[in-house]
Amino acid sequence: MKTLLISLALTSLTANAYAETKLIDQPRYSEKNTMSFNINSILLSDTATIINGSFYSRPNYWVALDKGTKIIGQQSGREYPVLASYGYTLGEECYMPESGSVPLVLKFAPLEANDSIINFAEGSENGFKISGIQLGQNPIKSKIHCHISGTTDDANCSNFILKKEGEMPISMFVVIPVNNGKFHYDLYCDWPETYSLINGNEYRQSAFYNLDFIAENNDVDIIVTHDGDQPKIDIKGGEMNEILNDYNNKRRTLFANAFDSTNALMDSLFNENKLFTDEYMELMDQLSRDDTTPEMRNALYHKRDSLENIKKQYTPEGNAINDQELAISDNIRKWKIDYAKTHKSIPGLSILKSLAIYSGNKIDDIVEAYNECYAGWEPEHPYSLELATIASSGSINPGTHFIDFSAPDLNGKEMTLSSLAKGKVTLLDLWASWCGPCRVNSKQIIPLYEAYKDKGFTVVGVAREENNTEDMEKAIAKDGYPWINLVELNDKNQIWTKYRISNAAGGTYLIDANGIIVAVNPTPDKVAKYLKENL
Repeated sequence: MKTLLISLALTSLTANAYAETKLIDQPRYSEKNTMSFNINSILLSDTATIINGSFYSRPNYWVALDKGTKIIGQQSGREYPVLASYGYTLGEECYMPESGSVPLVLKFAPLEANDSIINFAEGSENGFKISGIQLGQNPIKSKIHCHISGTTDDANCSNFILKKEGEMPISMFVVIPVNNGKFHYDLYCDWPETYSLINGNEYRQSAFYNLDFIAENNDVDIIVTHDGDQPKIDIKGGEMNEILNDYNNKRRTLFANAFDSTNALMDSLFNENKLFTDEYMELMDQLSRDDTTPEMRNALYHKRDSLENIKKQYTPEGNAINDQELAISDNIRKWKIDYAKTHKSIPGLSILKSLAIYSGNKIDDIVEAYNECYAGWEPEHPYSLELATIASSGSINPGTHFIDFSAPDLNGKEMTLSSLAKGKVTLLDLWASWCGPCRVNSKQIIPLYEAYKDKGFTVVGVAREENNTEDMEKAIAKDGYPWINLVELNDKNQIWTKYRISNAAGGTYLIDANGIIVAVNPTPDKVAKYLKENL
């Protein structure tokens, strides 16, 4: 398919068969606001600029590009409107086939000689945007160059998503096209870390498996095969990936069918309407209704979490099976920790880090393994820094003191939580512009803040953002938060890690005037009750 598109691009240039050309395969960029359109390559010549791209979405869903689509040269400032399209008619809805992908070619005028970086912009204000597209050699000064090449046996896989393991949900990712079952990509980074390949079609349907490998300073060959619906990854290239392969193979051998019997029992109870309690089913029904307001939904989420925490999600029969599954999960967890301890390596460190970010406060066994085997080893590696932060931060529970931190406000002034919360009842609101439930919860606190701000109550907001604060500032203006908001940009201060929620968008913590945490993720009603009783 890629060969066909490039042929189309070449024939669309001019009759001048000797025009000088330059092909940029999988160009790098700084920001992107869509996962529905990807630039696979750019062909430059003195007669045209050709973008070879792809639409991606779920089968039978549509994607469209505006007729006003253009590219803008960052150096010249010149705008280059789209001149023609091939494989797709601009302005029309393009429905996705079973593969979830449709290729297209866009033709623009030749670029000015000094334009080495361009921006892609759809015509409408909220249209697709890809900024900082590099037309030269790799501009990143990186310690590691990992050339990835691979194959997949899934005929419907049109692309893979490449993400660093454990990154924020909104973190920018790379789309790697798959052509005739083959794919490749050049990954540049500073540390050997775990990256995940995810089938793009499955990712867009929010039901996917992570296929992990270590980015080493090597060529890495990846073979993705399937046993039923579950994919399997085999990796060749580098000592670290040999360890990761060994870990994956042993884990599959030991635990591939660990949950088969309990899953069958769960399915049987579900089919007989004996798995979930009536209260839980009613709650989930309310959450699914179209007329449920954001405020109602927020209260229902809190109630759902409460039911799950006190084991009232399942019936007694369901809880009995769930207890079996928890015991199996605990055995798998112990095996993973033992493997990390007996295989001191970056993959071993990655195993502990991955377990930690999904475990919340239940990480004493992970901290013990880190202190026993990894403390002081590779101290500058990002995984070591994160695990050291977790190990030193302590648990975040009611009755413990809040963990102090420093972060800048929107004017760049550094502030500490301790100085802002001193002598006051404080709600620490860790949120993000991209987290809808966080913002609904925050808006419900505004009336309480206005009522009690002169009586010893304050709110300290911290927004977890990536690259810039534009979306944060828009969210504050739209939602009307009257309290101070600090910025956690690109997890610089490790605030989410310190509060052991690095895999979450946010969380709230009600703190008394002495700095003791009173409640974690309290509902607005619980905050109101506490303020009424104590201020």
